[in-house]
Amino acid sequence: MKLSLALALTLAKLRRLARTDQEILLVGESGVGKEVLAEVIHAWSPRAAGPLVKVNCAAIPETLLESELFGHEKGSFTGAVAQRIGRFETANGGTIFLDEIADMSKPLQAKLLRFLEDGTFTRVGGTQELRVNVRLIAATNRDITKSIAGGDFREDLFHRLNVVSLRIPGLSERREDIPELAAHLLARVADATGLPSRTIGEDTLAALQGHDWPGNVRQLRNVIERLLILAPADGGPIRADVLPNDVSEDAPSVLRWEKGGEIMQLPLRDAREVFERGWRHERQLFVGVTFQKRKQRLRHHQVADPIWGDD
Repeated sequence: MKLSLALALTLAKLRRLARTDQEILLVGESGVGKEVLAEVIHAWSPRAAGPLVKVNCAAIPETLLESELFGHEKGSFTGAVAQRIGRFETANGGTIFLDEIADMSKPLQAKLLRFLEDGTFTRVGGTQELRVNVRLIAATNRDITKSIAGGDFREDLFHRLNVVSLRIPGLSERREDIPELAAHLLARVADATGLPSRTIGEDTLAALQGHDWPGNVRQLRNVIERLLILAPADGGPIRADVLPNDVSEDAPSVLRWEKGGEIMQLPLRDAREVFERGWRHERQLFVGVTFQKRKQRLRHHQVADPIWGDD
């Protein structure tokens, strides 16, 4: 599988980090796949035979998160009818992944910092000091330095987590990965839904590579699912006319011919036009900007295009 330079460098760093037992902070936009990369780190680590426990800190109410992570004793609060083992104890001998760690409350951040410093904690309502052997991987889509400045995140915890941090590139920074990633997602969606798998047409791939993907891989998966559900039942390649409007508009108009069909099925003159304009589009994709958007930006700044002129 050919990888973009951005993804190849990220995976190379992950492989080196996985061999250590150091805490890791993954930073990246929503939907870039931080949870998947946490799974990769665990699988490549000496702890691979142990459990991997995942917790989304933003999905659990603040009043319950401490009990979820560290457990509680019977009678420690209303509704605590029995002792409960927390996620850190469940992860003993393995890895715990805390997603959206910037959503954690300041008091709980202090308890987490203590655990990172000496490996000990107490359950909610308990007095016995417990010790577990767990590696922590944390993730956030926020700029934690801004949270620190706003008084929402402990600076000492950030420095502890930031000993080893890794920024995960967004999908718009690695467009070369989109064709193979789209094919992989298409196969997974087909398997999950029971729908027959399909191939993706050239016009559709051009649009997918031209889109900016603010929701990253998560958004791409949703679009792929839409393609598979709405594609005509003719068994042919999925055309760009099935794409959502905000994605299909990023395809070169010449690639969205109405009657469908691949380039090899077109008359020679039409195929040549498709190839030449498609090549122009791919040239712009190489530098991360679609042809249409490049022209818009140049016109906005009243600058003539040095390659294609003003047409």
